[in-house]
Amino acid sequence: TTLKLSGTSSALGRLATGHPERSGPAPSAFWQLPGDTDLAFFERGIDDAQLSRARDLVLDALSAALVDDGVKAPDVKAVTAALGKLVTGAPLVYGSGVDLPGIRKALATEKALGPDADPGARADARHVASEAMLGWRVLEVDQSPATVTGAVKDLVAAITRPSLVAAMRAHDKDAVPPAIRSVPMPKGATLPAGSQHWVMELMGEDRHAGPPKAGKKPAPPAKPLLSHFLIVPDGQRTWIGIGGDDVAVATRLAASLATTGDKLAGRAELAPFKDGKVGSGGFFTTRAIPEIPLQMMIAGGSWPPRLGQALEDLDEMPQKGMSPLLFSSTAKEGGPPAVTVSTITVPRGTIEDVVTTILRHGGF
Repeated sequence: TTLKLSGTSSALGRLATGHPERSGPAPSAFWQLPGDTDLAFFERGIDDAQLSRARDLVLDALSAALVDDGVKAPDVKAVTAALGKLVTGAPLVYGSGVDLPGIRKALATEKALGPDADPGARADARHVASEAMLGWRVLEVDQSPATVTGAVKDLVAAITRPSLVAAMRAHDKDAVPPAIRSVPMPKGATLPAGSQHWVMELMGEDRHAGPPKAGKKPAPPAKPLLSHFLIVPDGQRTWIGIGGDDVAVATRLAASLATTGDKLAGRAELAPFKDGKVGSGGFFTTRAIPEIPLQMMIAGGSWPPRLGQALEDLDEMPQKGMSPLLFSSTAKEGGPPAVTVSTITVPRGTIEDVVTTILRHGGF
């Protein structure tokens, strides 16, 4: 697909056609991502003049929402200022995936409990499966570790202010504000000195399998869903890991920083990003498509009713859902008119996986 623009006065036009001189092969950090990544992308950076307008609009909307919830002006200012520091136009690389063996093990444990299981035991099993299903995310940003950690500390201090928590509870007496704290590094983690580990507790609304059956004791209070954040220095770059299982996140970060091992560099399907001249780009797999809504449901506190079915569909796919769809956007030099070329490549393996799944569910 070729897009020719008659002008570049809009923010979208400037972003799409800006900095053609930055195009080239995918950055080295992209190739360092784990080989079983489901979704990944890279971008070359956004000028602050282009980023600031969108950032200010979002922060203004957030400020208005907080004021409507009864949050005082000093607290609103602290939160928006901290979030503003986290929004960066620096070049970055992102990759995500899930630990399928861990998810299957957790689901098998939950299934083995049987229909008459104690609600507390079922809730615990689903809690483990939920944290596994959240998967892992690895982000590399060309920004100093001191800048990133400073912004995170400011945000933690802002959202845990007693006056902010009190305002949230005054607006909604059942509200459970997220709790964020610094904790030791995961056991067995081999990460560079200066790495930091933060954990956020999110309390969902539906963590139990339902009311106890006659003669059974009631389920215990729901456990918070944990989301782990690891910040790892790498010279003037920073690696960030996010996920529900701290050991899995630490393992993925360590694998990305290692000089050997299973990485995206070993996937032949991504060769166009090695040899071509690309502005921004990435890929996603068929497996990543159902993961996103399932993870959103879990993060919102609900148990996905068709999680087992999604795994069965993956097992029946010829490529197991791992055939990547490549996408890219590249600004061309010269003009006017300004030209940007966008591409998406749908490989045969992806078509086979999709058609197989459709046929399993009754056909077209």
